[in-house]
Amino acid sequence: MLDKVDALFARLEEVMAFQAIRQGLILTIPVLLVGSFCLIFLNLPLEPYQDALAGAPHIEGLLNFVYNATMGIFSLYVAVAVALRYANACAERHGAFFIQGAPFVALAAYLMSVGFGAEGFDLVVLSTRSLFIAIVCGLASSVLYCRLVRLRRAPALYGDTLDNVFNQAVSGLLPIAAVIALFAALNAAVAALTASSCIEQLFFDGVSALFPLATATLGSGLLYLLLNNVMWFFGIHGGNMLDSVAQSVFVPGTAANAAALAAGGEPVQIVTKTFMDVFASIGGAGALLSLLAAILLFGRRRSARRLSAFAAVPMCFNISEIMLFGLPVVWNPALFVPFIVVPLVNMVVAYGAMAVGLVPPVVVDVSWTTPPLVGGYVVTGSPAGAVLQLVCIALGTVLYLPFLRRYERLADDHARVQYEALLASFQDDERAGRSVELVAAAGSLGAVARSLA
Repeated sequence: MLDKVDALFARLEEVMAFQAIRQGLILTIPVLLVGSFCLIFLNLPLEPYQDALAGAPHIEGLLNFVYNATMGIFSLYVAVAVALRYANACAERHGAFFIQGAPFVALAAYLMSVGFGAEGFDLVVLSTRSLFIAIVCGLASSVLYCRLVRLRRAPALYGDTLDNVFNQAVSGLLPIAAVIALFAALNAAVAALTASSCIEQLFFDGVSALFPLATATLGSGLLYLLLNNVMWFFGIHGGNMLDSVAQSVFVPGTAANAAALAAGGEPVQIVTKTFMDVFASIGGAGALLSLLAAILLFGRRRSARRLSAFAAVPMCFNISEIMLFGLPVVWNPALFVPFIVVPLVNMVVAYGAMAVGLVPPVVVDVSWTTPPLVGGYVVTGSPAGAVLQLVCIALGTVLYLPFLRRYERLADDHARVQYEALLASFQDDERAGRSVELVAAAGSLGAVARSLA
């Protein structure tokens, strides 16, 4: 069964669309790094530091500017990156043609799909909230654009400029116009036929309506985590999608516990939003701090260890996007099961520890960027909270480890197949007497050769 699943996903990974999504997400890592460190500097949970930052409004303003220009519009970068990677792959497979218009149509399609410019438009939509819409728009618009470009006749020359840029721009006019018109019509149809103003709003409302629970129990908390992490795995920002649920169902619990404690009673609610952030999703979505520990302690692939060291500092502040998109974890079938299961196991263990009285319930809210161990101590007011976090991290590391081994084996098998294809190509050229420079070759074979070099 596992071999059949591996074979299925191996075939899917050869599909240009999946390659474009994965490579496009990886392409945005520099933006993620800059935005993540700005977020860390803005939210360091040290009172003297925060007082100093409040006394330096120019520095705080600069950090906010940079964050808003990176993570604040992150979905814009993703839409363009996915479109660019698909267009490049299409050009390598089918021969050179004008791919310059792909990022433009992706940008236009995405902005229309999120209702940019409409009355009451909220810029928060451009952040990771609409990440899934950005992926879909980037991929769908570039696929349509590339196919239209390939169907056209040989382009006429409209100018005699030496660099031919004007001719390329004019030749891409009709494909760009056709794709933009199609997405405009789709969004107009959504606005006319539904109560939503655009495709993103329709999607957001639909996902939010999937969560009907109204009480904060262990069962509702597990369902919330399950939906949140499934969404994240497919590139949907689950936290933003389910924010209304969190605010109405889970956020009030901490205040209720604090009020009960102040009145001389006992805390009344274990499952709160802070409880899930601090004890279930340690390191961000999927409790990825445990995966980070597994890679750093037991990982065999140098590239994964290097990436993990790169992501370690942001992940200590629960900023996991570098690991999510860099390894990557999203759209990675080998890591799907632990990504979903580990937060659920953490939540059950933490709930049990608090239910039997080993650890006090959460009575204080903290920022979600509060580092592990510190957060566990602060929210419970007891060292037992920090110990519970440490236990959950260790348990998650154990659960991630066999799946990490499987991921490494599949990655090695894929690398071996690529190497054999490169060797066969070189032997064919050698037998035919063709001179070839492997590191300059286009496509995946050239990439393998450059990696070996």
